[in-house]
Amino acid sequence: MYPQELVFRLRKKDSPTVCRVTSINIKEIEFYGCADSTPRKWFKIQSDPSDRVDGERDDIQDTKFRLDIDGGKKAVQFIKMVIVRGYGPFVSVSEVRFMSD
Repeated sequence: MYPQELVFRLRKKDSPTVCRVTSINIKEIEFYGCADSTPRKWFKIQSDPSDRVDGERDDIQDTKFRLDIDGGKKAVQFIKMVIVRGYGPFVSVSEVRFMSD
């Protein structure tokens, strides 16, 4: 079942510093970036779940991740969110938002 990957194309190249994920049953997430016009060469984005509001494992999780894309020096066109592990065989993602401070 894992990993599960979601690829997001940003409207324009950017270096977002925050990703807010609303989900159910997700235990671990990793982020990767790609600056090319086609998503082929990925690099790992340093991320830290700064504000995590968890309920029980089947409740909605609202997590804000701090993203560090080469200290804000590098802009990306694509971001890949990899769900590495969940609390069970099924997870749900209802919203993902990328923002800059």
